[in-house]
Amino acid sequence: MKNMLKRFCLILLALFISEFSVAQDWKNSTVSVDKRVDDLLSKMTLDEKISHCSSDIPAIIRLGIPAYMWYFEALHGLMSWNCTSFPQNIAMGSTWDPDLMFDVATAISNENRALKNAGSHQVMLYSPTINIARDPRWGRNEECYSEDPFLLSEMARMYIRGMQGNDKKYLKTVCTIKHFIANNVEKNREYIQSYINEKDLREYYMPAYRTCIADEEAGGVMTALNGLNGIPCSGNDWLINKILRNEWGFKGYVVADWNAASGMFKNMKYAKSYPDAAAIAIKSGCDQECFRPNASPMVKSLKQAIDDGLLTESELDKAVKHLLRMKFLTGDFDDASKNPWSNIPKSVLECDAHRALALKAAEESIVLLKNEHNVLPLNPSVKSIAVVGPFADKCWLGIYSGFPQHMTSPLKGIEKATSAKINYAQGCSVIGNYDKSLMDKAIQAAKESEVAIVIVGNDASTSTENIDRKNLRLPGAQQQLIEEIYKVNKNIIVVMEPCGPTIIGEIQNKIPGIICAWANGQEQGDALANVLFGKVNPGGKLTSTWVNDENDLPNMYDFDINHGRTYMYFKGKPLYPFGYGLSYSSFNISDIKVNTNNLLKDNRLKVEVKVSNVGKMDGDEIVQLGVPCTFHPNITVSNLITQFLVF
Repeated sequence: MKNMLKRFCLILLALFISEFSVAQDWKNSTVSVDKRVDDLLSKMTLDEKISHCSSDIPAIIRLGIPAYMWYFEALHGLMSWNCTSFPQNIAMGSTWDPDLMFDVATAISNENRALKNAGSHQVMLYSPTINIARDPRWGRNEECYSEDPFLLSEMARMYIRGMQGNDKKYLKTVCTIKHFIANNVEKNREYIQSYINEKDLREYYMPAYRTCIADEEAGGVMTALNGLNGIPCSGNDWLINKILRNEWGFKGYVVADWNAASGMFKNMKYAKSYPDAAAIAIKSGCDQECFRPNASPMVKSLKQAIDDGLLTESELDKAVKHLLRMKFLTGDFDDASKNPWSNIPKSVLECDAHRALALKAAEESIVLLKNEHNVLPLNPSVKSIAVVGPFADKCWLGIYSGFPQHMTSPLKGIEKATSAKINYAQGCSVIGNYDKSLMDKAIQAAKESEVAIVIVGNDASTSTENIDRKNLRLPGAQQQLIEEIYKVNKNIIVVMEPCGPTIIGEIQNKIPGIICAWANGQEQGDALANVLFGKVNPGGKLTSTWVNDENDLPNMYDFDINHGRTYMYFKGKPLYPFGYGLSYSSFNISDIKVNTNNLLKDNRLKVEVKVSNVGKMDGDEIVQLGVPCTFHPNITVSNLITQFLVF
């Protein structure tokens, strides 16, 4: 009897030890991530699983798992207080400098980790935007790096690399690349379809996504609000399961853009009901829906979808696994001492090093568009300068920006850089009608000055999410401001802070100096002043074609790039071509050597070129190499590997 009791106790002990071991697998950092995910999932109720398909995830108190807000932006700096604001994406693209993009992304991810370590924010980021700059009228065009798929891919690649870090076990942050795919129109974006043939999809619209996933292993993908060829992107099995997961090997999570999965029923009428939409999204590979506060209609309908037999719990489990895996990879369930990113302090926020980097990026992004009679750089002996325009005393950071503590407007930067008398006047508002009082003050300032600097542009009132540009001209009375200032001061410099290609009409031919300075981050004022006064030699290049008239462009809803889009297919004469940008120096490019020995072996083409600065000022030049897709019958744009050399 004693032996039987002893044996029974041993069996109970063994079962207890076994159960305890299994129960702790998800908390054990030495166990594989997949096993930890499976273990935690097995302990979750159906309601708890469903709750993870929302941005606003409630706590699971019985398991000791706190509430979680899966929602944060980091387009060109964290969308938060006292965080460094770097130049907007369109500006970063104009640097043509992937290494600089890596440095900027590293700084942003350091600040994000610092906030997480302080308990302020999570590191699941809805960034970067890697939609291609197909049409400059798109309201979110400034979020794009380029109209060229290769340049876009290289900038996006280095953003991912800098944000996610290089640790073999833990992700520094999770990048969610968006919006997959062909989301290039704001008006009716929840209802429209983007009709695109597969060749254009694979060679123009998809390369950046493939690079970020197959090469850089981005942790997340956000599906677009629109549909693709008749099927909503958030319920597109071919797009998500076949291409993203099976063909490109994506292992991360997929989130539908704001209410996009629910919108399959509400907006597109593709689904028969909210439960049907929820089932379609999960089965198609979409794991989560962006929505807050609380749960979206899609998430609230998941249980009903299972009850109605539209979806199985095992199919839901597959989605939840993708989401839990991200939380394990960021170290959320592990002791902080095991995570190499856990010691980054809040002192990195807007630190001197990050501000210096923001200044460098802003300087490199500035594009010199016109410089007749060497009107720039300004003569240091100039005694008086008129600084006018609605963007003169405004540090416009661009859309999806944070709230840095330190910001320098163009006016403040110019005032710091010179001892000349500064005559400032606003002249007009960004979108308001002609105001004679404001205009007269600007005209008077220009009359009293040797040089007039007019600073104009676009802000969120005319181009942003949900608002497409009506045309490519300056909004409000800004065009009139330029013309009025030119009448009284021919020594005029126009500085544009545009959201994309911009038209200023016939006055373009009369103005001696034009600078494109973008929404250029918190240090934009000092960067502009350094270029104006010759402390920095501008070297930025345009990453999109600037047209003379928006009527030269196809309809915004036409996604066939062969119909006259980008430098590859534009049929007119551009105002400024793709890759354009002047310098205070002159460069000679010579001795081009092409080595094709490895072209058919590994698709690599080696090109060597000599670049000489023959001017009087130090500067840099971006060497652009284009390779036609007809180079060889067995090589196409999609599999030819090229490289841009940056000097």
